[in-house]
Amino acid sequence: MTPSEPHEPHEPHEPHAPHAGFSVHQDEDVIAARAILRVAASALVIGAMGVGVAWLVLRAGAPPPQEGSPATAPRSIASVEQTPIWQAEDGLTLQAQQRAELRAWGWANRDAGLARIPIDRAKDLVVERAP
Repeated sequence: MTPSEPHEPHEPHEPHAPHAGFSVHQDEDVIAARAILRVAASALVIGAMGVGVAWLVLRAGAPPPQEGSPATAPRSIASVEQTPIWQAEDGLTLQAQQRAELRAWGWANRDAGLARIPIDRAKDLVVERAP
């Protein structure tokens, strides 16, 4: 028979009927429920033991928690400032300068004729122009 020819339906065979001189026998498909349950239970036990061991190791190696703020890193490492900008003196100075610029009149670019106005006044103008 070639692949393009239609298949003829086969007649069902009885489980122990002879087929071309051979005995045909197929066992019923069975799910090994006990084996699956044993593997699942073993996985849960091993996982729980792993979590327990990890908890013991971490608890034994960790110092007791201390009250107050957490430990901080050095302020500079290899001449690089490590302090967050909102806590560093340079950061606080920059923040004060930026806030002063937001509240002041001035030139953003005098050559281009671009002026800066206080942020509160700019908000008021936007609200006045809104439809």
